[in-house]
Amino acid sequence: MARVISKFSNLSTVEVRCMNMSARLFTTGLSNILVTWRLSRETLRTIVLFIHIQSTPALLPHDLHFPNLETLSITLSNALYLPQGSVLAPTTPSSLLKNRVFPFIMRNTSCLRSLKIYYPDVDFTSIFRELKSVLRLTTLSLELPDAPEINLSIIKQFLESQCNTIRSLSITLPTIPNPGAYRSVPLLSLIFCPMPSLQTLCVNANPDYEVLAPPDFIERLLVSFEALTYLRLVHMILDGNTLVSFFVSTPSLPSFSTLTFVQVKINTLSSTLMELFATHLVALKELHLTAFSLQRHAGDHNSRNGLEVRPVGEIHSYLLN
Repeated sequence: MARVISKFSNLSTVEVRCMNMSARLFTTGLSNILVTWRLSRETLRTIVLFIHIQSTPALLPHDLHFPNLETLSITLSNALYLPQGSVLAPTTPSSLLKNRVFPFIMRNTSCLRSLKIYYPDVDFTSIFRELKSVLRLTTLSLELPDAPEINLSIIKQFLESQCNTIRSLSITLPTIPNPGAYRSVPLLSLIFCPMPSLQTLCVNANPDYEVLAPPDFIERLLVSFEALTYLRLVHMILDGNTLVSFFVSTPSLPSFSTLTFVQVKINTLSSTLMELFATHLVALKELHLTAFSLQRHAGDHNSRNGLEVRPVGEIHSYLLN
């Protein structure tokens, strides 16, 4: 096996998935994984990890460094069976985050431009406190943990440190219906800060427990991201009447004229709202709406500015050609 692996010395991408594997099975192939990594140390540009937190000492040794790494994705899990005498001796997750995960990221920041990190424990946010002074990212993906107490101020400070370089931001809210999950939707707008270079924003909420976004959500979002061209809000419901009022009261917001793609859910869709979309979103090429109720008025079947409004079922999708 080692002789075969030695032939892979010019890899640019490595993905390691071992979420549903016992420690014994994982350690069997660990040496081969490390051989591959070390042989491709100079050529690796992308690393994607789906691993157990307890495997980080073995998989992320202190001397592992990739001088040309551009994209790093780390998803950590707690579920690992550790038999007695395992080389993956149990260590506290907070210690592993501090002594393994964080140093590994720090050793590979010279070229790093894209980062995704998730761990189902609120402690993982502490990583961003230290990283804000060393990273200059263009792409960031955050998945907030299900823990009830989430320190969003740390994440906001990190976003502020990256505000002039990040062009793509993805945020996933907690997935279970606990108090933290419900609080995170209104609190989400509190982490928004002016990011003049941001062009793509995706917010993913819980598909089973959709909640209505707070009234100031869109306002904070559009004021913060004035160069936004792509907006995708998944499983978040916006209030149609609030959107109408916001469009009318803020007609000259820069983000209105830069958006080319919008995907949102709205509780009530009206012809007035569609008229405002067509009037103010002058660069829009693709608009996807999911509405739970439809207000029908005269003119619903008319076309304006290339936008065709069609009465369909629960899901409404509008494409501008």
